[in-house]
Parts: sequence; structure tokens; C-alpha cells
Amino acid sequence: MTVEADGQYGSTTLLATLRKDDPHSLRYSAISQGGRSQWAPWGLMDQALKTGASQAEASLGKSVWAYLSSPEGAVEGDAVAKLMGGAFSAVDVAAAERLDTRAIGEPRLTSAVRRARFYGR
Repeated sequence: MTVEADGQYGSTTLLATLRKDDPHSLRYSAISQGGRSQWAPWGLMDQALKTGASQAEASLGKSVWAYLSSPEGAVEGDAVAKLMGGAFSAVDVAAAERLDTRAIGEPRLTSAVRRARFYGR
């Protein structure tokens, strides 16, 4: 942002990348990547590495997919839907939870990290 001589604020070219109407907007990426569904599970990564438990369920009370489909995750869910071109609205939450491409902290990844004797050092 800029501050003009008269005290008014103005936008820069970089700020335009967060506008809804900019064709090259990064708005929805910023909303989804900076949202609770991303940062809350990462805050429990140490526990996930030690126990192998899902940090999404521990921090959000449900899977990431279920959170994004809930009223409390609606803003992030909408951003993800826009990033995916609307495909998210067609996601079957139960099926998505069974996929083997889960976020970091899920059992498959944490067991691989534990096998590599990474955590605790």
C-alpha cells in the first residue's frame, strides 16, 4: 500500500494480486494456505511425529475435508473450491478421508519419519 500526500491510501500492483477481480489473483490461495485448516495441524506436528496420530483431528476436531465442508471452515472451503475450479464442492468427504494422499501428520507419513529416526533430534 501507499500513503498519498493527502493521507489517502492507495494500492500497488502487488496488492492487486489479492483482488477478487484480478485475473492473476492469489487471493484464494492466500486464504486457504493461511487458514486454520493449514496452520492448526502444523502446530501439533511434534505430537504427530511422536505418536503417529492425525494432527488434523486433534486440532480441528475432524478431518481437514470435513472441516472445510463445515460452517466453521466455510470461508476456507470456499477458497479451496475456487482454487479447484469448483471441484471441491463435488468431493465426497468420506471418500476423501480414505485417500492415501493425506496431509502431513497422518499415520503413513509419521511412521516413515519414525523409521528414518528423524524426530527428537
